[in-house]
Amino acid sequence: MIDSKLTQLEHLTDPQCYAVLKSKVMSGRALEVLEDLATQAQERRERPEFLHLEAYARAHSGAFRQGVTIWEKLLEQDYWSEDVVRELARAYTALDRAIDAAEILDEWLADGDVVDRKSCEKERIAALLNVASPEAAERVLMLLDEIVVAEGGSDPEMRRLRARVIAGRWDELDSNLADGEGIEDGLLRLALLLCQREYLSEALLLYVHQRDRYGNSVERAITIAKLQMRMGLDDSAMDTLAEAYENYGDTEDLLIAITKTCLADRLFRLAAAWGTKLEEQYGELPHVRALLGEVMIALGDLSGVQEFMQQVDPDDETMDELRVAYFSRINQPAQALDYQARVVEKNNRAPAALIAQARLAGEAGLKADAIELAWEADERLPGAVGVSAIFAAHQGKDLERKHVLNLHKAISQGGKSGRQKAWLSHCLAEYYHSVGNYELAAELYDQCNRLSEQLVEGRYDKTRHRAWLDEIIAAFDTVEFSVPTTTNGPVPVFIVGVPRSGTTLTEQILARHPQIAGMGECPHINQSLGWVMKPGESLDQLVSSLDNGALEKLRRRFLSLFRPFGGAAENPHQHFYVDKMPDNYQFIGWIYLLFPEAKVIYAKRDPREIALSCWRANFGAIEWAFNIEDIADRIVQHHTIMRYWMDRLGDRIYVSEYKELVNQPKAHTASMLKFLGLEMHDACLDHAAAPTIVRTASVHQVRKPIYTDSLKGWQKYESSIRPAISMFLDAGIQ
Repeated sequence: MIDSKLTQLEHLTDPQCYAVLKSKVMSGRALEVLEDLATQAQERRERPEFLHLEAYARAHSGAFRQGVTIWEKLLEQDYWSEDVVRELARAYTALDRAIDAAEILDEWLADGDVVDRKSCEKERIAALLNVASPEAAERVLMLLDEIVVAEGGSDPEMRRLRARVIAGRWDELDSNLADGEGIEDGLLRLALLLCQREYLSEALLLYVHQRDRYGNSVERAITIAKLQMRMGLDDSAMDTLAEAYENYGDTEDLLIAITKTCLADRLFRLAAAWGTKLEEQYGELPHVRALLGEVMIALGDLSGVQEFMQQVDPDDETMDELRVAYFSRINQPAQALDYQARVVEKNNRAPAALIAQARLAGEAGLKADAIELAWEADERLPGAVGVSAIFAAHQGKDLERKHVLNLHKAISQGGKSGRQKAWLSHCLAEYYHSVGNYELAAELYDQCNRLSEQLVEGRYDKTRHRAWLDEIIAAFDTVEFSVPTTTNGPVPVFIVGVPRSGTTLTEQILARHPQIAGMGECPHINQSLGWVMKPGESLDQLVSSLDNGALEKLRRRFLSLFRPFGGAAENPHQHFYVDKMPDNYQFIGWIYLLFPEAKVIYAKRDPREIALSCWRANFGAIEWAFNIEDIADRIVQHHTIMRYWMDRLGDRIYVSEYKELVNQPKAHTASMLKFLGLEMHDACLDHAAAPTIVRTASVHQVRKPIYTDSLKGWQKYESSIRPAISMFLDAGIQ
């Protein structure tokens, strides 16, 4: 053990200092090592061994690309060591560069002067397995036969199993299973074991082999599709299910699997189409009705779900997960949590159910409950990454080191899907942001975005979006909007802006008023165009063809969607209904065409802050939010059409400046309420206590009292968003 007197690093010799810092990294204190290195003299920091330490600490913090950059420069300078090669190989594997990892280990092991050959061989085998080619797997089997891996447990046999599966050595697997429970059952057991160990690629190969060998079935197709979805192979999963549908037709399990897959892939209209088929044949089954309810929620048909719920026996537990989703969506967290608690008990307090309840409690602002549930899940399933993620979300800089290490271990292992790695990168990025290490956080946010972008089909099409905005302007340029009207009925309120411009905070503040109901982000405005637009019809043709009768019919249909949030016109004390879908800024003309009495609040914020916040958010499903230049272009185009709407509609749009909202919350809130025709209410100043569920990227921020820290937050990441700043300046955006 290193003497505590030697902890003053500047007084240590280089070897002593190196030993202290390396031991810190190995004990999970990589972030502390980066801080220590920053205090050392430049001469020491630039020595090869200390550059290696920096790379080592960065990689062990999750910033693999930064570590790789340093190590590759060291190799160019002919600084080779066993530590450098081994750690660089691990980083390559974490970055899905397993071929590079195997090649550099081959080169090192070709040298006869290797100190710890067994460790290097282990790394080479791990890299070759992650290459996941039959040729690489054959090499693994050869190496396993040639060397003795000095370790206990089942890991060597697991590597042999994985290699045999990748290489397609089915005869060898059969011979090992022949004396057991039967080959077919044995292969299934091995596939399940691989899934449990997160070796998903190998598990998929094994399931496909069983299908090819024993014939396909609905059950096998569904199992393969579920695994493909888990790996992020959404298109492959749909292809698997489509082929099964051609072969087996409208079986219950298959229709359920297809509908669920469409929901998971956010193909809501397609989910509705398959749900219709499912309902036609199996609609009386309780679990089918529950799934159809999920489809209705995804489509925003909450009135339909409400009617359905009123017909269901309250004691019918098959509907509990649907009830959780429904009551969460209509901002009734107490009921959602009650039903989720029943789900937990029904599942004997299984870790997965506890984690789901902890997430729901966090979304409802019940931090203490979320942490308590996470503790119980951690006791039942130690080391669960989902538990560490919950602690990371709620504890920030106070997160226990074991959870930081758990997240790092999960992301550094090969075999994770891009979706999983993106999520883990974001968890670690948020942690490092909370402790003020913005350089590491930036690397991880970028890593998250790069991984997420690979999961979407095609790049964001700037030209197409600009053309759509031009079509909107052309359609409404000659429209004469009706004068504002007053009504005793429900009044739609739309909070619009670019995501992360303060729409959630604004809604939470307003929804504390007793005459206002917050509805979250609703798809209704966009959907209402689809209710009336004919195939091939342009927006201009639609707008010019609608008469008063058609508009009134649309209005009634639209207003009926408010009922689940408070009774719409039947509730005289709560008649303002707030939809905070940010992208509704595109449809302001359509809003005022349908509802002359509507109120539009434009959430406006420093574009640099918006760009950074979108880049950090890990939206996942928003195709323009991965690349900082795409984000900037979206913001620029947003400003273009908002200038048009402001010119056309003037003071019918209330401009809510974010900096005014956070600097003068009382005055600004009173001004917004006056715009709605309401008196100030003190509850609006205590938005953090709102009994609501927040499922946007703002979930943690809006649970805090109003704060101004974010107003200059972009400066901490200026180098990361510099391309966006240049684009804003070129576009003349302040």
